[in-house]
Amino acid sequence: MPIAGERTRKMAATRKIGKPVPPPPDGAKRYTLEEIEQREAQAMSDIARRPKVRELREIARDIRATWVDRNGNSIVYFGAVPYLRAMGSLGSIDDMYGLDTARSIVLYFLSNAATWRGDDARRVRAELKGMLKL
Repeated sequence: MPIAGERTRKMAATRKIGKPVPPPPDGAKRYTLEEIEQREAQAMSDIARRPKVRELREIARDIRATWVDRNGNSIVYFGAVPYLRAMGSLGSIDDMYGLDTARSIVLYFLSNAATWRGDDARRVRAELKGMLKL
């Protein structure tokens, strides 16, 4: 019976050598290394061109800073407060907050933020709605 270390070495050697790569099926194209690198570079540039999406906690911070009265007192609508708190601990729209999805929290916040007015409100609402569409 082989020692455990020998068996592991034999398995590792088998994996390194591996099986020969079968030829592609009829009609399938085989890419050269240069073509693969070119496609990867194109994909990376596409990713770099995407607009940067802010984290929900950053947006929540902006909301708290801008949803104030003339004296600087916070006037966040009481129905939106729990959702704003939850957004403060979320990163992306795909995160979870307990058993709730970040998407549902953002939707509930938007439905309770109807009393928030002004340019900042329109800008942030549009940003949140844009995140929901992604």
